[in-house]
This record gives sequence, C-alpha cells and structure tokens, in this order.
Amino acid sequence: MNKQIAWTALAVLMLVAPAAMAEYSDDEGKAFGFRVGYGAEPDQFVFGLQADMGPTYGRLHFVPSIDVGLGSEMTTMSLNSDFKIFMPLPNSSLLFYGLAGPTLSHWILDEAEDDTEIGFSLGAGARVEFGDIGWYNLEARFGTGDIPELRIMAGLLFGSR
Repeated sequence: MNKQIAWTALAVLMLVAPAAMAEYSDDEGKAFGFRVGYGAEPDQFVFGLQADMGPTYGRLHFVPSIDVGLGSEMTTMSLNSDFKIFMPLPNSSLLFYGLAGPTLSHWILDEAEDDTEIGFSLGAGARVEFGDIGWYNLEARFGTGDIPELRIMAGLLFGSR
C-alpha cells in the first residue's frame, strides 16, 4: 500500500508541475524545476522536483525538493527542506551556494519492510542563468543520519529573477 501512495504522490506532482511553473514565473525570485542525478549509499538513479521559494532573509532562500531514487533493490523517496545561501560572483550570472536542512526519507525495500527515517543534509552547488526564463544548477548533497549519504544532482529551474 505504501508504494501506491508514494507513486501516486509523485505522479500528481509531475502533473501539476506546468501550472506551478506558470504561477512562479510571475513572482520575483521564485522558481520551480526538475532534476536528475546519481546517488551513492545506496547506488541509485535519482530524479525529482525542486522549488526556490525566493529570499527569506537577504541571500538566504527556502528551497524544498522531493527526490526518488531507484536501484540497489530498493526505492528511496526523500523530502528535503533546505535553506540555501547564495554567493554571487562579481559581473557574472554564476552563483555558488551552500545548503543545509532536514530530510525525511522513506525506504521501500524489495525484500524487507518499508522504513522512514529523518536526517540532515549539507551540501554545495552552483547556479547559472539560461536566458531570461531560469537557471541551470548542479549540486552535491551529503546526508547525515539514516538518509542517503550522497546525491549529485543536475537540474533546471524555471522562474523570474
């Protein structure tokens, strides 16, 4: 039953993504997008959705995301509640950032009972503009506690500046 709920929730998020992108494109500093990557411990292909809710204080942004990892005889679903601090380079559209926040991870194991754990993510990344419609981003996330240990993700964010 838990697998059905998890996959249904992900399908709903993917279906509402176009409407969400249109909504965020009118709000200053907010963005919504997709990402894919690699996870280690466990080794998995990872994909998900990400949002940037805009500045909460100065260059600090609230940036939630949801990721699904497939492989290593399990499925992982992670809900990340990150805060990112952006460090712009002078005369450049390139921004570096650090991230930190709690992560709720649900493990769906092929041969055992499902498990839900909470941990903390720390990481760093870079974001660069593409046109007037959004950003590319690349980040590495390190998990502490009983959540995936490493995720390297590349993504696209669509939204206003």
